[in-house]
Amino acid sequence: MVFPVVLCGGVGKRLWPLSTPDVPKPFHSLVGEHSLLQNTLMRCVGEPFQSPIYVVTHKRHAEMVRTQAMAMGIDVFLVLEQHSNDSCAAALAAAEVIAQRHQQAKLAIVAADQHIPDCAAWKRAVQKASKADFSGFVLFGVTPNFASTAYGYVKGADPCPRTGITQVVQFMEKPNADRAQRYVAEGWLWNSGNFFVAASDLLTTAHQTVPAIASDIVDLVRKGQSTDDSITLHDSGVGDWAPLSLDKAILEFADNIAVLPVDFIWSDVGTWDEVQRLNGDQSKFIHSNGIDIRVIGLDDVIVVATAQGILVTRKGHANDLKMAAKQP
Repeated sequence: MVFPVVLCGGVGKRLWPLSTPDVPKPFHSLVGEHSLLQNTLMRCVGEPFQSPIYVVTHKRHAEMVRTQAMAMGIDVFLVLEQHSNDSCAAALAAAEVIAQRHQQAKLAIVAADQHIPDCAAWKRAVQKASKADFSGFVLFGVTPNFASTAYGYVKGADPCPRTGITQVVQFMEKPNADRAQRYVAEGWLWNSGNFFVAASDLLTTAHQTVPAIASDIVDLVRKGQSTDDSITLHDSGVGDWAPLSLDKAILEFADNIAVLPVDFIWSDVGTWDEVQRLNGDQSKFIHSNGIDIRVIGLDDVIVVATAQGILVTRKGHANDLKMAAKQP
């Protein structure tokens, strides 16, 4: 039984001024007519997946998730956080909720804000991971088509001839340009941030690597308030621990990590440069929520205008937005 778990958190600061805490990146239509969340939900319907799709999000975004899922006719169950504690706590909460209902459940844990246009290829990858004789985590490693410094990399050993899955040897988070070029030449893969694991294996490993977080999450789920289509995690009892990503909390320490190389198109849609590329890489990219914009005599520019503010940047510099946001 493979259940999709969609992690729908974060703010997407690199996509200011469109992405905000109130309406973060997953809820926007950045590639095609549907939002990134809606496209993710569509990838997780049908074989090999069970229904409903479990979506972990902050409680203030619950109605947006329901509305966007209903518009696609997709059944979701919401795991609602009252505090944003990064991807480790979010994934553990979903795993605990699902394990209480289905002891043998396996999970495809995916980000809500990525672009994977080939749904069939994605499902084939999940099926291959689910049928592999491997007890642990199976990452989906994307074959790089350029030496990106914006993505994490993963190095595998010799692949299994039957499944293509290989034991992970090393992780590297966002290397510099020289290292990225070397990793691509050596056959390293981009870490897509999506992975497959049995719910019980995820919970057991978390109790070993981050026992305080794992114990608190179990308590928050046990004391949570449930409805037919949601559970709101309890609002107290969390210990003194800093929010952690899944990579930092579990994957970098566990010894049962494998990677499945995939060749489908993938993007984390992480910057306006990437949004421009995915929309045809035109010389002028303009996104406006109602404001009339004219760009004359300039090429290789990105202009984004919303009620929150206006961004004007030259192509190739959108990754500097985080630094610009810190300036007075």
